[in-house]
Amino acid sequence: MGTLQELVYALRKKRCKQIPYMYERKLVKLKYGVLIINIILVIFGLSWLYTNFCPVYGLSRLPSMAIGGLLVLALILIGGFFMERLWCRYLCPYAALLNLAQKLGSLLGIKRKKIFRNLERCVDCELCSRNCPMNLDILASEYVEDENCIHCLRCTIKCPKPGTVCRGRVQ
Repeated sequence: MGTLQELVYALRKKRCKQIPYMYERKLVKLKYGVLIINIILVIFGLSWLYTNFCPVYGLSRLPSMAIGGLLVLALILIGGFFMERLWCRYLCPYAALLNLAQKLGSLLGIKRKKIFRNLERCVDCELCSRNCPMNLDILASEYVEDENCIHCLRCTIKCPKPGTVCRGRVQ
């Protein structure tokens, strides 16, 4: 689904404006609601309800996909033309599960590589944040602590001063 979204978004001639961070922080919580709904449906043996609307599952059975799934897939692809990684950022229950695993790892003291910003070299041009496909505020701190970071390294590539935004420091 992520690859399909990236292909659809790549059809645009230029990047769309990002959603303001205060709205982004609220919208990313939707995927946790989708995850909770999935868990409840599984507990009550009704997981087939979700699979009728799940665009990822629907892609695997396109010829026999339910109408609801086709509609959701169409909406996500149309939205994906205007917004980068719409499904991954706001609706994917698997992304929510991975984020929870990262939070648990942090609580258990498991160290991981992070994107970091050399504060002495940084000129605050905001190119790193403006080019982040997950719409993260890279300038918010020295380390990118957000569990939504997918380590695509686009922020490091777009930085005009090599070595300012890097990946690799374990924290």
